[in-house]
Amino acid sequence: MSTDIIQVLPDKSNRLDLCNQIETIFFQTSSVQHFPSEQARMIFKDRWLTPYLSAATTEFYSLWVAMEESRIVGYLTGHSNTLRFRADHEHISLSLFADLHDDFPAHLHINMAPHQQGKGVGASLIQAYLKELQSKKIGGVHLVTGPKARNTSFYRRQGFSTECIRTSGSVDLLFMGQKLD
Repeated sequence: MSTDIIQVLPDKSNRLDLCNQIETIFFQTSSVQHFPSEQARMIFKDRWLTPYLSAATTEFYSLWVAMEESRIVGYLTGHSNTLRFRADHEHISLSLFADLHDDFPAHLHINMAPHQQGKGVGASLIQAYLKELQSKKIGGVHLVTGPKARNTSFYRRQGFSTECIRTSGSVDLLFMGQKLD
């Protein structure tokens, strides 16, 4: 079965269904699996996913999906101007690494359905996003993960070679950046 990589535009007619499928994968693969309440679950989603799904423009926001037939098996969300994103959305990882955003202005989040991990589909999503950023003349991209997270070797294989670890409270965070041509 082949997997297609598709950019989802804000005016796509089936966007609501696509967003519901993305939300399912988001919660399946999240580092947080248990929430004290439904409200806490929605706050978590609103912090890490909703801004990308509710964007009305592709000027800065990007949404890429990996599709098998009519089902999403993975997604990548991104923003090409993290400084602008920070003006509307405060995350500790954004302010903690603010001094690196000039060199790595774009950022991304990526999640794959568990049965699709390790099959190269995530790499294809990243490559599609990097091509989009290069076409917009964006000089670099970054992501933030945990220094002991199992995804770090995947990101290194994708070319995220600039690394910086910083601590927020008692949590270590790893910034991983890639310069773009």
